[in-house]
Amino acid sequence: GGGEGEGVGEDGGTGGGEGGEGGDGGRATRVLAVGDCAGWAVEDCDVRGGVRVGGRGELALVCCRITGDASLPPATGVLVQGRARALLRACRVEGHQRNGVTAQNSARLWMQHCVVRDNGLAGIKLAALRPNGVISCCVIIANGRMGLLARDCATLAVEACDIEGNTPG
Repeated sequence: GGGEGEGVGEDGGTGGGEGGEGGDGGRATRVLAVGDCAGWAVEDCDVRGGVRVGGRGELALVCCRITGDASLPPATGVLVQGRARALLRACRVEGHQRNGVTAQNSARLWMQHCVVRDNGLAGIKLAALRPNGVISCCVIIANGRMGLLARDCATLAVEACDIEGNTPG
C-alpha cells in the first residue's frame, strides 16, 4: 500500500501508554512510523529500531526482522496503538530494551509464524482499553519479564505457539 511515513526521527508520543510506550514525552526514536489513515505493506526488510503504527493506520510486516538498537533510546520493537491494525507474518522481533510487540488502546494485532525473543520486558503485551489480538504458530522465548501479557480488558487468542524460557518479573 502507500501512504506518508516518517524516516528516522522522534515519535511524538501520542498514545497514553506506560513505561515509555506512546506516552514517552517524545524520547523514543522510531525508524518506521505509520499514522492517520495510511496503509503500508513492508516485506523482506531489516529494521533496526522501533516500528510504530497509530491513529487508524494499517501495517503489514512480512518476512521482516525488527531488531533493537542499543544506540537509540529504549523502545518497544513494534507499537500498535489508537485504532490501528497490524499484521506480522514470518517476522523476527528481538533485542529491544522494552517489549517486543505492544498493542494498546483499541488496536488490533495479528501475528503468524513469528519469533519474538530476547526483549527486555514482555515478548507481546496487550493493554489499555480494548486491544485485541490473535497470535498463532509463533515462538515467544527468552524475554526478560514474561512471554505474553494481556490486561485492561484486552482480548487475546493464542494458537499453536511455543512460549518458554521467559523470566518472570
